[in-house]
Amino acid sequence: MSKTTIIFLALMGLFSANFSCAKPGIGESFQDWTEYCELLENKQESCHIYQTLTLKGDKTPILSLRVQHIPGKKEPVLFITLQLGVLLSYQPVMELDKQPLKMQFQFCETDGCSAAKVLTEPMLQVMKRSEKFIIKFVNMDRKLIAIPVSLKGFSKGLAKIGKQPKGKG
Repeated sequence: MSKTTIIFLALMGLFSANFSCAKPGIGESFQDWTEYCELLENKQESCHIYQTLTLKGDKTPILSLRVQHIPGKKEPVLFITLQLGVLLSYQPVMELDKQPLKMQFQFCETDGCSAAKVLTEPMLQVMKRSEKFIIKFVNMDRKLIAIPVSLKGFSKGLAKIGKQPKGKG
């Protein structure tokens, strides 16, 4: 099992089991990215930035993205959720600065199929100076789908959520 897979599975267990019933906190918007914070049961505030892309003329989400710092890890992690109907045998690709970076599907739920990618410092530097990156995947009809993701506001949003979850209390 890869390092990314282990981190992803651990986080899914951590965050699905430890969220309190506190009121969700949608914070500041940074152009195309929005801050979201939640208070965990251990009294730590967990914040991330997210973006949801929908079909034109419809509000159906086709791609949701979240960037979050993980306790004890230096690099933030990009989590994506693609709508149901993706071909799981073809792993999604994050194309950044024309470089394909493979991601790996971890699981599917009723809202879609999820994958994760640790964002290394060189990747973050490219993201901070770029206007967009592309998520590519194959649908059930075996068509390659390429979705551009705006990076407008990414740098400011990432700086706002800081490096680690913050203790409260």
